[in-house]
Amino acid sequence: MPLGLKPEQATPEAILTIARQTGIAIDGNVIRAIDQFLKARLEDESLVEAVIARSTPPVHGENGWIEWADGLDPTEEREEVVEDEDENADYYKGREYASVNAGESIGKLHPPTEGVDGKDVLGRVIKAKPGKDLARKLHESLTLGDEGQVEADHEGVLVVMGGLPVITRLLKVRESVDFSTGHIDFSGNVTISGGVRSGFEVKATGDINVQGLIEVSKLECDGDLIARCGMAGKGKGRLIVGGNAKANYLEDARGTIAGDLNVQRGIIGCELVVGGSILSPTATLMGGKIAVSESLKLKVLGSEAGTPTFVALGDVPMLRAERREKTKAARELEFALSSLEDRQKAMPLGVSPSPHDLERAELLSAQIVEIAESLQALRARVEQLDEEIASPRTLDVCIGKIIHPNVTLLIARKRVQFPRAIKGPISICWDSSHQPAYRIGSGPAQPLSNIATVTFTRTTTAA
Repeated sequence: MPLGLKPEQATPEAILTIARQTGIAIDGNVIRAIDQFLKARLEDESLVEAVIARSTPPVHGENGWIEWADGLDPTEEREEVVEDEDENADYYKGREYASVNAGESIGKLHPPTEGVDGKDVLGRVIKAKPGKDLARKLHESLTLGDEGQVEADHEGVLVVMGGLPVITRLLKVRESVDFSTGHIDFSGNVTISGGVRSGFEVKATGDINVQGLIEVSKLECDGDLIARCGMAGKGKGRLIVGGNAKANYLEDARGTIAGDLNVQRGIIGCELVVGGSILSPTATLMGGKIAVSESLKLKVLGSEAGTPTFVALGDVPMLRAERREKTKAARELEFALSSLEDRQKAMPLGVSPSPHDLERAELLSAQIVEIAESLQALRARVEQLDEEIASPRTLDVCIGKIIHPNVTLLIARKRVQFPRAIKGPISICWDSSHQPAYRIGSGPAQPLSNIATVTFTRTTTAA
């Protein structure tokens, strides 16, 4: 029997008395449970136990949460495999990162709930835990508006860190860029603890820092690139760097680097356009085709095996490319401006034009002014580029150890070829007559034609 009663002693009064003595809180639920038990015993005397009181567990409060704005939920998992309309699977596609602007709302913050207290069988209160207030934990990159709107303090990408939303300009990839991440396309800086596997792309509006090996992949950034291990491109790996690049080595890579390139070990079989200098006094440049606009500092140029190595010095291929782009854009604006001016001349306003005709005429005039201003800015930039392209370029080459045979330097309109090895340290520069000269160690400057074959050529780039 419950509460230690003998079967013949089980009456409602006896059970209630003992329940009170044990401290059980008596309420309607307890009385009904006793009544149901005794009625059940009338039909089955083998029943000797029953539960007459239960505790009521607390209902803990719910944490505050954000109702994300459309398309900005950073917790959404990307599909492992994305298929196009023809059911072709893209195993390389990465997740899409939600870029936001300063002041943009990322969603609405809902407050936490307090929860509902419970009770034990003795009637004592079991306190419910209130939900956590997310507003108190909002990251400094976010601001809470008066109506619960959560806004970005600055431009960046919306991610979740430690369970909380953050606007960040830095994406940290803990391992390698591979099928687990897909391609990376991020508005900010990207740091990769591992490498970049073949077939994958990493794009960033800021810097890219890769700790491991970069395989046959494509990396594009507006800022600097750091490749601490290096890149083995196998002729298909591509780099597009808007700032400076630093690497342990580059092998069979293709691409452009707007700033300076610093390589520790070797630049092997690459095709690169470097808008600044190659500052790699401990490295070997062997094979491939390189165009460098400013200085060239290396330990070894070429190879003992005579691997053909081409280097264009003092050229400005990036400036030439920008000039082509700006000239094309200017021609398109000239055509658009001419068309609008013809429309303006043909517009019949008459003596008393209607409000609608006046509105059309004002809109057309505003478009003409806007395009004319853009065209003027483009023409000014083209003139500036022409001056920069035509300006004399610095010839500053320093090879610390040796220049091997079968190395070709393209200096302005001159092709310089080395038929035999030249031990360094050797410097190549302009003489007082703006002719290419060389200097061994601290010796006097001499015509470069003394140690190399110098011929004129129409080609101005290594490619």
